[in-house]
Amino acid sequence: MLNMKRQDHISKNTVKEKSKLPELLTTIMEQKWKWAGHAARMNDNWAHDLTMWKPSQEKRNRGRPKKRWAEEIH
Repeated sequence: MLNMKRQDHISKNTVKEKSKLPELLTTIMEQKWKWAGHAARMNDNWAHDLTMWKPSQEKRNRGRPKKRWAEEIH
């Protein structure tokens, strides 16, 4: 795409600058916030239920607790 090879030993920052593509994490977060705004404006109950869903408390898995989608927005 940019006529670069791994053998050229070009830093990832240089590749980012030359490609002029937006950062993937930024794009994902923007889409997530857009969906959150869309779901907040909806009158249907399913959107609210979907965003406020909590994992069942019956069985606890080992390790770190799962992060809910809504916790990241708060």
